[in-house]
Formats: sequence, C-alpha cells, structure tokens
Amino acid sequence: MPATYEPIASQTLGSDVSEVTFSSIPGTFTDLVVVAQTRTSEAATVSGLGLRLNGTTSTGFYSVTRLQGSGSAASSGRDSASTETQSNGGVAPGNTATSNVFGTTVLHVMSYANTNVFKTVLWQSDDGAQSLLRRSVTLFQSTSAITSLTLRPGAGNLKSGSTVSLFGLKAA
Repeated sequence: MPATYEPIASQTLGSDVSEVTFSSIPGTFTDLVVVAQTRTSEAATVSGLGLRLNGTTSTGFYSVTRLQGSGSAASSGRDSASTETQSNGGVAPGNTATSNVFGTTVLHVMSYANTNVFKTVLWQSDDGAQSLLRRSVTLFQSTSAITSLTLRPGAGNLKSGSTVSLFGLKAA
C-alpha cells in the first residue's frame, strides 16, 4: 500500500457472521478504502455484497449502478432508492463455488467526512474464480459524515476465513 494509506481496523472471521461492521471511524482522512477477501454461505455460485453506511437501512438512501463481465458476456444494471441489502455493489463466491475460493472486493469511499456532499462509493469486485468481475458506483444520499460502515452479503453469511480491512487515505 502507498504511504498515504493508514490502517484503521481489520477483521478475520473465525466463524460465519451476518456482517462486518467498523464503527467510530475517525474523520481525519480524506477517503476510506476497504479491502475484503470474502466468501458467503448463500446457496449459489456467486453472491452479492451490500454496504450499509451509518447504520442506514431505509429505502431511498442508496442507489447503485453496476457493470459486470464474465469473459463471455457483459451486463449492466441500476437500482435507485434501494436499501443497503438490495444495493449489491460487489460480488463474492457463494457456498456452491469451488471450495476455499475467496473473492476480492475493494471499496473507495470518497469525501466520507465532508458534510456538504452526498457520499460516492466506487466498488471493484470479483468472484475469486476469475469468471465474474463487477465494477459499481453507489451513491449514499446523505450529507452526514460516515462514522460506521458495514459490509454484508445479499443472502446468507460471510464465511469463516473472510478478511475485511479498513484504511484511511490521506491527501498526498
């Protein structure tokens, strides 16, 4: 990681959990970056990943635009006025994917502490098998500073062995 990334917190799961939350995030950085290696218990080959900011679950605060490709096909989608579990900006291998394969997700939360703007989150995510890559942008329609962040699967749990790390990005 470049010298401008400062580790804030990290969790490696010892058991399956429904979500990973980082709270009391300091407002001393310009942006936040989340790096996750995840797998879910959803009975599917690929599972969606959603994001909750500041504990907000209400409809109307999240909108997401997705582009994805599988090597043989490409698609796109948009969900406006979503709840956090419907946002599914990222992907991870589900329980029926190849055993012990974890997907990688990187989130960039821009201007998270700025109370004058809505928050934009850029996602880059893959299913670990190099068969699906998704790039997404989520708009969190709130001017509140982000003080907590939760990553969760669209269905099922995050599997034991998943790792989620939070970094603060300082202006270069």
